[in-house]
Amino acid sequence: MPNSGKAILQQYGNAQIWAKLALDTGIAMALLYVFVLERTGSFGMPYQVMALIGVLLMVTVYQWLSIYHHLRTGGLLNEARSLFKAWVTVLFMLAAIAFVTKSTEIYSREVMLKWSVFGYLGQLGIHMLLRFILRLLRSHGYNLRRAILVGGGPQTVEFAQRLARNPWVGIEVAGYANPTPFAAPDDGEAPPGSELKYLGTMSDVRDAVTAHRADLVFITIPLERSHEIEDVVRELAALHVDIQWVPDMSAFDLINHSVREIEGQPILCLSDSPISGLGRIGKWLEDKVFASAILLISFPVLVAIGVAVKLTSPGPVFFKQKRAGLNGNTIEVYKFRTMYVHGEPDGKLTQASRDDSRITPLGAFLRRTSLDEFPQFVNVLGGSMSIVGPRPHAVEHDGYYETQIDAYMLRHQIKPGITGWAQVNGWRGSTDQLRKMEMRVKYDLHYINNWSLPFDLMIIAMTAWTVLAGKNAY
Repeated sequence: MPNSGKAILQQYGNAQIWAKLALDTGIAMALLYVFVLERTGSFGMPYQVMALIGVLLMVTVYQWLSIYHHLRTGGLLNEARSLFKAWVTVLFMLAAIAFVTKSTEIYSREVMLKWSVFGYLGQLGIHMLLRFILRLLRSHGYNLRRAILVGGGPQTVEFAQRLARNPWVGIEVAGYANPTPFAAPDDGEAPPGSELKYLGTMSDVRDAVTAHRADLVFITIPLERSHEIEDVVRELAALHVDIQWVPDMSAFDLINHSVREIEGQPILCLSDSPISGLGRIGKWLEDKVFASAILLISFPVLVAIGVAVKLTSPGPVFFKQKRAGLNGNTIEVYKFRTMYVHGEPDGKLTQASRDDSRITPLGAFLRRTSLDEFPQFVNVLGGSMSIVGPRPHAVEHDGYYETQIDAYMLRHQIKPGITGWAQVNGWRGSTDQLRKMEMRVKYDLHYINNWSLPFDLMIIAMTAWTVLAGKNAY
């Protein structure tokens, strides 16, 4: 693309950023004006000064945190998080200025609270409206960017199909070029199952960019050909187009993957706990509140169960077992004893099964109703477990399944739970077949990748129904 065309695109992109920034500051200050007028009857000088400082802070902070960059390809949830982070930063800075200048008493707390909440919601609403409008425009062929893919094979086809399934991003693929001439199809057709147009090898990309008026190039070279990426980037640098690399992550089992940077150095995070920051606080509160409430309400029942266990069979009331917890650390999990006291060889642990002769009559009832698990709420209060999370397995079982299932140990990225996404989907009870454990791990990893407090509450509600139905429990 000629330099003049590139400059136009850059100016257009900058204009979009300033337009979105103007909308955000406009809705925030309009809401402040409404709330102040409603509370005091006039928008006095102190609030005018605060509004001016607020605008300056929003312009600075929002650009500093780059919340308007990559909105085309970013999801709404990520945009909402970035906006929340920027808005909270502005509020904290305003509070700090008011504290230093000893002017906190001038401003109405009611106004500031309402503005803090509805200021964010108003901005988020504007962003959602803009997304809807842009999606509508792009579906009718407006505000589109044209791209060329450089690569070959299934990854290139899959990425092109991904773009086609998400037309709201406004990226139209003109075709693909393969940097390895001998890897290109002889008949000039795209790989089977694809409608991609073959544009030639790297020597043809320059002409293709000009012919198709492309302004974006995605490098989709597979990992086994990663040595070619440097040469491709060097060749594309003279084309004056935006260049983006699409790494092939299909070979990895990823947990909460993301891209970060340190002083401009990109870092591809392949595995990380999703529960951090405010999420960690929310999860902690959820665990403590639910565990305390359940233990308090059920205390008389728990005492009765303990007495019944003691009277119906010799042995301790509680069964303590070493299981794998957060980061694979060994924890001691409590349950009501449901079996007759027996011994097993060191390093071996036999899972319970239906009609297991080791289970006491009372134990069968406790297992069927999941009441044997209630002492684990003590584990939750102690911090070694959560209400919701992957079920902790015995240390002996972890050692076995670690060698059988590649992604098995990723379950330990968060605290184990009394219940989990796998359990409410029917994958609870015995894992006498490898497939059962594979399915449990699959659902556990889905939970870890998609964790949220509403997701936890849904699982808790589903658990209550599952327990009442008595499914897969023994």
